[in-house]
Amino acid sequence: MQEQSKKLVTGKLKEVAYQKIDEQTEALVSMIGDNQVDYRFFLGFKLMVTEEQLNLKNIKKSAWLTFKEFLHEVNHTLMNDFVSMPNDEINRYMKMEKLLENKISRRFKVRRLEINDFGYLTEHLYGRDGIVYEDYEYQLPKKKLQKETLIKYYDLIRPTRCVIEESQRYLRLEHEDKESYVSYFTVNAIVGELDFPSSEIFYFQQQQFTFPVDTSMNVEIVENRKALTTVRNKKKELKDLDNHAYQAGSETSSNVVDA
Repeated sequence: MQEQSKKLVTGKLKEVAYQKIDEQTEALVSMIGDNQVDYRFFLGFKLMVTEEQLNLKNIKKSAWLTFKEFLHEVNHTLMNDFVSMPNDEINRYMKMEKLLENKISRRFKVRRLEINDFGYLTEHLYGRDGIVYEDYEYQLPKKKLQKETLIKYYDLIRPTRCVIEESQRYLRLEHEDKESYVSYFTVNAIVGELDFPSSEIFYFQQQQFTFPVDTSMNVEIVENRKALTTVRNKKKELKDLDNHAYQAGSETSSNVVDA
């Protein structure tokens, strides 16, 4: 980043600009160290299939899909080589995904997850590291037939291949070339006790840790009126905490300020 910034410098005061960039670089290194830490936030949405109108045609179609799923399950149990999904079902979910993406992109700047993102996240959750996010590539070949799409079962579960040994407060993940340990009791207890909209404070607190931490938060979708009432009550609660600290002659805690 330092060298890229120097390449963009133009004008007669290049030497002064170079010196300023070096000073800023030294200041950042002294504050956060030599390595840069990037934080990524992932939002997941559950696609709900719209209910179709109940008629004879749709009933026959539903019965036929149920029968085909039964045949697929039998084939998977006997062969256990491929995972298949009807193309009609894939197209339905793709249309719903596209519609949801268009609605969200009107108000928020987000990026749709690609196949490499899912592979990297899955392997990361199963203890894999040492691969730069930008250099990772997940190979998932698939064969599209006239009415269904086939994916090799091994390729699908490849990012999760490891032996997991559960202990009381940690997991031991054994891979082909190494083993790693993951603590899950402490972090899970902290997040589980926080109610939204207080749980987002933990995302700010995790930046103080000297080791990598993965956190997740389940958000319940509520009506606008109920959501506004919850937010107003939370604002009133935070204001009361701030006033109480002021009356007691103490400083407001950093958690309240961040919230």
